[in-house]
Amino acid sequence: MNKLKNIEWELQGQIGILKINNSTENSLVRLEFIDFEELNKLVNNPEISGLKGLIIIINRKHASTQANIDNIYKLENLNIPTIAVIKGVCSGTALKIAMACHIKICSKNSSSEKALEMKIVDYVVPAKQVFDFSVNLMKKMTDNRQVRVIHSVVKAINNAKNMNLEEAMEQETKMFCKLAVEAANTLDI
Repeated sequence: MNKLKNIEWELQGQIGILKINNSTENSLVRLEFIDFEELNKLVNNPEISGLKGLIIIINRKHASTQANIDNIYKLENLNIPTIAVIKGVCSGTALKIAMACHIKICSKNSSSEKALEMKIVDYVVPAKQVFDFSVNLMKKMTDNRQVRVIHSVVKAINNAKNMNLEEAMEQETKMFCKLAVEAANTLDI
């Protein structure tokens, strides 16, 4: 596991795990701790790593409000599924990071059921099970799936958020056709 000041990074098979730990100041200065250039190399070059998903674990509260918007946008638009695991109170930069992820999993606390009801989080899980739950969910989404298929599905989801309906559907159709041609070319008929 690679460690920076309050950050830990590791690969578990084809899943990246990024842990954001609580500092003594209880803050993150910026979203600069994620080396997006390096992360994009892992995501976009499946021959090197085959990275299929990213789980970001947010341990406790981080109060900074200085998140770099460009980096939040980069996180939102990765071509792999992202899961935020929220342990405890989540505000400021940590909240921005969590909201940029496709799926948000929260440990059970006094406000988690309300967050689930308001659809701010997708799952509420007992604290001792939250990590295993997130890894199992990511594996369920990515195991036995080719990286290019995962990239296409996530790209289609991102396009649906960022484009008008007609453009998003046109792009999705092109991606589907490309995948179908690639699959047909691998068949020995």
